Amino acid sequence: MRSTIAAGRVSRIDADAARGAPGVLAVITQENAPRLERGPASILGLQPPAPLQSDRIHHHGQYVESTPAEAGGVARAGPFAAKFVEVRVDAQLGVVRVARVVSVVDGGRILNEKLARSRLRRRS
Repeated sequence: MRSTIAAGRVSRIDADAARGAPGVLAVITQENAPRLERGPASILGLQPPAPLQSDRIHHHGQYVESTPAEAGGVARAGPFAAKFVEVRVDAQLGVVRVARVVSVVDGGRILNEKLARSRLRRRS
């Protein structure tokens, strides 16, 4: 779940419905997420804080809750995407480089096959 505001604080997350959904493994919020250190400063300044580390909202779309679930366990509507990014960090120079990106997209129910195919693009 992501924030719908640009700045503020999370006062409460009602995750009872998510916890009761079939296939849900956990509900992770700032209250129970593992504590992570902020990355090293670079020539661009301080690294942004790691997700789910405090109740403070820093930007619109910031993650405020995560619900990992078994495949096929949680009913949802519409498209879904997952991105996995491998990064390499040179701590001495403060440089972060993207080594690899993998993206998987489930387009939801396809109503127009021609339009759906026009949106697909594969790069390797």
